Amino acid sequence: MDKRKQTINKLSAPALILWFYLGTLAVGTALLMIPGCNHEPIRLIDAFFSAASALTGAGLMSVVPAVQFTAAGKVILLLLIQVGGLAIVASLIIFAGALKERIRQSQREWIQDMFSLGRLGGVGAFLRRVLITTLVIELCGAVLAAAAFIPVYGIGKGCWLGVFHAVSAFCNSGIDLLGGASMAAFADNPLLNTTMVLLVIAGGLGFLTWFDLGSVIFTARRRHLRVTTKAVLIATAVLLFLGTVLFAVMEWHNPDTIGEFSAGGKIAASFYQSAMSRSGGFSVVSQAALRDSSKLFGALLMVIGAAPFGTAGGLKIITAVLLLLAAAEAFRGSRHVSLMHRRVETQTLRTAWAIAFCYAVLLFMAVFILSALEPARFIDVVYECSSAIGTAGLTTGITAALRGTSRVILVILMLAGRLTPVCLMLAIGRKKDPRDAVRTLPKEDILIG
Repeated sequence: MDKRKQTINKLSAPALILWFYLGTLAVGTALLMIPGCNHEPIRLIDAFFSAASALTGAGLMSVVPAVQFTAAGKVILLLLIQVGGLAIVASLIIFAGALKERIRQSQREWIQDMFSLGRLGGVGAFLRRVLITTLVIELCGAVLAAAAFIPVYGIGKGCWLGVFHAVSAFCNSGIDLLGGASMAAFADNPLLNTTMVLLVIAGGLGFLTWFDLGSVIFTARRRHLRVTTKAVLIATAVLLFLGTVLFAVMEWHNPDTIGEFSAGGKIAASFYQSAMSRSGGFSVVSQAALRDSSKLFGALLMVIGAAPFGTAGGLKIITAVLLLLAAAEAFRGSRHVSLMHRRVETQTLRTAWAIAFCYAVLLFMAVFILSALEPARFIDVVYECSSAIGTAGLTTGITAALRGTSRVILVILMLAGRLTPVCLMLAIGRKKDPRDAVRTLPKEDILIG
């Protein structure tokens, strides 16, 4: 036992998070393999893929959950979605408060400052706020969703579907129990569609955004929102608006998507597509029928993702904002990058570039391999890989037809998309090279263009 503790203590925080996900993935796969969880025998690769998709919130499925899994299997799927949605936030704050010997002082201070653990009364108080917030939002969403499902499926099944889809939406998973057509059968149901969109946006904004808004609205401790909160709210609004406009323009006359809808229905469906592309995963129109331009733009939104420290995945919207600002400042010749009249630290920018570089390399490699292995159209491969690394859940329908090797690659993308941003921030944090304190290298102008 002592040796095991010593081994665990030597692991870094990113390694511990990774092992937690891998361990949970193994348990989830084993549970989904149980005959009582399936209406018909399931292959190991399908159970593994389903568990990974639920745990990471990716939402891609190689089987139809409504057909494949029994009530027990669906409950396990729901638990994996819930655990995956909260795991990153919970693990970070637990590390900050309880695993002091495993995290450098600089990392612990960074986490405590980021989550305001001192002002919130510590780890326990923050965890309670996360759980209570999650419970309240999901409960409200379940009631509204059930109100839409009950007239169609009855009280019992309608309530169950309301709970499952509320959790799936808030955790930005996109897994549904409606037979594989996602929300297409309810495309004209404003109550359900509005509920799903609001839940997805709520989970995507992140807990820090909600807590910061609450501290300004309900308390007098802080009178101003954090710069990060302002940036998240503005960038989210911009992307939602831009996505709605572009999807509407590109799909307005497409008879296979929104072409036959009324003008109001087209705008509503475009807004729905815009919101879901950034990690929600539900759809009211066929993703395979989208025009190639819509798929390409959707892939970009999926890679960007939502806000930090929420239930969504992706590169994270703040990372994208910092990269855009860094490029703009470079064109202006400025030495510093500023966000809302606040200078951004160089280390933060380096971390943002590191995250973006990892995403770009992983996405390129996955698209390259899958395009060589699979007969699917190239744009569909790009869309599928972007959905996996952005943990978005939207698919053109090629998932079930992929070979085992391709599905394993998608699982790697799911895990990387979920863990890369936070693990790189923990690994880099406020880390400084000790050699910088004792050495000064001569400067050299390097030709780069």
